[in-house]
Amino acid sequence: MIRYELVLDQRKESFLSLTEGQAKTSLKLPFSYSGMTPLIPGDYRARVVLRNRACPSREESDCFKSYTFFESNLSVPEWQDERPELSELVLAYGTEILGGAPQYRPFRFGSVEVFPNARGVYAIGDNLVVAVEPRNSPPGSRVRFAVGEPAGKTWVEKTVDVAGLTSGALVQELSLAGLEGGRFELVATLFDSEGKERFRRATAFTVSPRTSIARPGVRGSIAPPRPEVPGVVAMVLGEQYLRMDEKEKARAELELAIRANSQLGPARELLAGLLLDGGEIDGVFAVLEPLVQNAPDRFEVLAVLGQAYFHQKQYAKSIELLEKAITLRRPEPRLLNVLALAHHELGNDARATEILERSLSLNPEQLPVKDLLEKLKAGTTGPG
Repeated sequence: MIRYELVLDQRKESFLSLTEGQAKTSLKLPFSYSGMTPLIPGDYRARVVLRNRACPSREESDCFKSYTFFESNLSVPEWQDERPELSELVLAYGTEILGGAPQYRPFRFGSVEVFPNARGVYAIGDNLVVAVEPRNSPPGSRVRFAVGEPAGKTWVEKTVDVAGLTSGALVQELSLAGLEGGRFELVATLFDSEGKERFRRATAFTVSPRTSIARPGVRGSIAPPRPEVPGVVAMVLGEQYLRMDEKEKARAELELAIRANSQLGPARELLAGLLLDGGEIDGVFAVLEPLVQNAPDRFEVLAVLGQAYFHQKQYAKSIELLEKAITLRRPEPRLLNVLALAHHELGNDARATEILERSLSLNPEQLPVKDLLEKLKAGTTGPG
């Protein structure tokens, strides 16, 4: 049985208002929903749960709710620094040229956004759009796109030069005119300047005998991390490494994020927690110092600083910060235990007892905490 570790867990809401006319036409059609996030290298099982809540009024009881989900295997390889290769092929049914500065967004390549064809189904006479990224391609390289039957005839062929790409990706439109219904294969091949094949990708698609295919009438998206903001990608990757308990890699990414953007508060909070776990207390204060003035009431800052002061035996300061922290968010037992010990060190055993009981209510399996609580109630333990 395969055991999975949770690397990423996101919950996002997206709201869309439709007029009565739009609802009559659009709600009968499929809709697309896209998002993106950086991921550390590895093999994953991805699950997306979608809840659609349609409300004709502000009354929650009037809302119609429906759910669906899908799962898929996902692989993020280690980046290849030298080998020429092609990314996975993205099949689409159309494109749109967007104005403004190019942005790094789902299915967007420079100023071109593609509309993904997740099912890979086209109608007779449709145009097939494909996006692919050549990586580490030698000077003078070309990519050949070929549409044909598996181990059979090639129906469509087009060759494109790699040189001069502004977005890093090739987006091409191939006509399927003349193809009858059936299963076909799109093959993209990377050639060097001498015509030698360096890499190949292939994906299957279907041409339906229908003259048209229903396409999404509504397109929504999850707001992605903004990779144009310095340090954001490194911070996201660092948090994922923390979840996988790869502390050295997490620290390297978080330090990189802070060097790139000293104002990135969440990266400082994550790194401070990592330093606290490693006993680097002076490092905790150095990392969080810029946040103390700007975010004095933030739970993440109070919780880590409070524990750091406890390690320095500044129990009164530790109590001040941790008592404030536990009013802002439901605390973990670990935080409550530190707070209880700080009270105990200052002789406040009544408050320490109260906090330890709360900790055990959250996790009854803490044997050392049970032993300490019994000693406090019996009055058989003293500070220190």
